[in-house]
Amino acid sequence: MIKFWRNRTKVTPEQEKRVWNHIDSLYSKLEEGNATEDELKQIDGISKIIMDVIGKSSKVKKEKRLQFFHSIKYAGVGVAASVLLVMGISYSVSEKLADSTDAMACNVIQCRNDSVLHLADGTVVYLAGGSNLSIANNFGKKDRTVALTGEAFFEVAKDKKKSFIVKTKEINAIVHGTSFNVVAYGGTVESQVAVRTGCVEVAKGEQSFGKFHCGDRVVYDKAANRVSHDTVNPDNIGAWTTGGFVLEDATVEELKIRVKNRFHRELVIEKDAIPADARINYCSYRLEQSGVNNVMKNICAIYGTRYEISDNRIVVSR
Repeated sequence: MIKFWRNRTKVTPEQEKRVWNHIDSLYSKLEEGNATEDELKQIDGISKIIMDVIGKSSKVKKEKRLQFFHSIKYAGVGVAASVLLVMGISYSVSEKLADSTDAMACNVIQCRNDSVLHLADGTVVYLAGGSNLSIANNFGKKDRTVALTGEAFFEVAKDKKKSFIVKTKEINAIVHGTSFNVVAYGGTVESQVAVRTGCVEVAKGEQSFGKFHCGDRVVYDKAANRVSHDTVNPDNIGAWTTGGFVLEDATVEELKIRVKNRFHRELVIEKDAIPADARINYCSYRLEQSGVNNVMKNICAIYGTRYEISDNRIVVSR
């Protein structure tokens, strides 16, 4: 297995076939809920091997893409094992960590579905579908730096000597060991950091907005160049990682993004059926309560509207 990932040029077609068949078998059992403890450990091991290869490889050409796995079905949101090899995840090598930073070598993890990543330092990242996570090539040497476009929940491994830094286009989060959620979708006005446990410093460039604790949420409005701070239910922070669908004071823009990433459909709101300046609050904690019909039915009930679902669109109207 290690030989397969570290130096594929020395792997025969028969060996490669056996590796893929074995991985197929492991993930099929995981999806069916029949994986043994030993098989779950193997899945964890696979993800760690690949992250190690990504972290140490410097020979991959710029923007060369490797589709990690072409036929594995994702086992569900919040799967217990740390799963890197899920359908829709790819990685590439880039020379820029984030739009707001100087150019530097990094690896870019991209996913279509909600996915779980296990970083080399032991940090667990729950990456929302449609998001990108860039990992600096020197991750773990001086500090632990990643860059995010989209949404992710971080359970950061403790390390008092090495800060864990999440860079977005507008704001950064700096921690040593804690759990928190970051929302920073490209093209949106607002970026958010919400703290579930521990302490997180939020900054923009050299300007620090302060240190925040359990239940604190920091919202940066790019259009107004203004930061605000409120408190939210800590249980809601990162609830999406276990199948929940939670919106707290969300904009219509955020609602559209979340619907697109979760249900893979474009949300169309006709004739101001939901006011453009609306702030939406909705909460369902369980996966079985967070299907597209439940979510849309309850949100439409708030505004007295109706919805229709097609293959690739959800239309809300009066």
